[in-house]
Order: sequence, then structure tokens, then C-alpha cells
Amino acid sequence: MIGIRKYQPKDKENVRKILVETSRLPNETETDIKLLQLLYNDYYIECEPEHCFVATDENDEAVGYIICAMDYKSFRKRFSKFYLPELKVLGMKYYVQGIMDIMGNALYAKRYPAHLHINVLPVCQGKGTGTDLMNALKDELRQNGVKGLMLSCAADNDGAIRFYKRNGFKVMSVISGGCIMAINL
Repeated sequence: MIGIRKYQPKDKENVRKILVETSRLPNETETDIKLLQLLYNDYYIECEPEHCFVATDENDEAVGYIICAMDYKSFRKRFSKFYLPELKVLGMKYYVQGIMDIMGNALYAKRYPAHLHINVLPVCQGKGTGTDLMNALKDELRQNGVKGLMLSCAADNDGAIRFYKRNGFKVMSVISGGCIMAINL
């Protein structure tokens, strides 16, 4: 039985492992893993854990998660100050990728100020786990007065795009192989 609960500090390593296991990187070098963690994980669980949820198995171990930055302006300010410098240490291409990621969200941030990342282990996919995580986050954001939510994914990730559409998201744009999707709350 899969449960949904708020993220807890004890979930950090499992959430990071899920990120790596579900990534679409062909080769996961130590640098690639650090890039994934910096871009798609660490900010959210370190700066806004109150807006993060995990799906748990019968042993209360995370098997999926949804993490969120509630306000793009605050995210951009903190991410630029604390996380972009770490990406720069990894190398200029990683730094540029970080800048491009945060700028992609800027296009729609006024109307959709919150953005998310979600990953569920393959064994738990197709069972409603992702939808349950999405619903928990949407409820949280509505309770906090957030009017819109966005995300980005690879434009060729057909399964993810179908999932997001089933959960009410609409494609806003496709830029440089990335698909930006959003929903009004």
C-alpha cells in the first residue's frame, strides 16, 4: 500500500536516489549526478521542504516524490545565490544549463508562480501514485493562495506529457527540446 505524506529530512537520500534512478541520462557520472541534484532536488528539499511530498511504501520509505518552489521570484533569487555557484564549479556547461533552466520558468512565472519536479520509481508507476502526489501538492498550493503551477520536461518524454495532461496541465511552449506545461489552480 502506497501512502502520501509530507517530506521529512529522513527522506533526503531516498529522494536523491529516486531522482538518479528515474533520470534519462545515458551515463550517470559523479558530475551528472551532482548536476541532477543541484538542478532538480537540493533547492526544493533544503529551502522549501514544507511544499514537498513523498509517496511511501509499507516501511515508510520514499518510492516517489513531488517537490515544489511556491514562488518563482524567491526561488530565482535563492537559487542564483546559492546553487548556481555550485553548478559553476562543476563546469561552464553545467552553469549555463542551470541558467537556462531557471530562465525557462521565467517566461510564465507571473501567471504560474509555482513550479514542480516529480519522480516515481518505475515499480510504482501506473498505479495512481503520481496523481496522488500531484493532488497533494495542488491542495497545498491552493491553501497557500497560489494561482498557477508549471513544470518543464523533455519534449520527447511522451509518457510524462500524457501524465501531466491527464492531471490538467496544458502545453505552453516547446523550446530547445524542453516542454513547458502549466495549470491554473
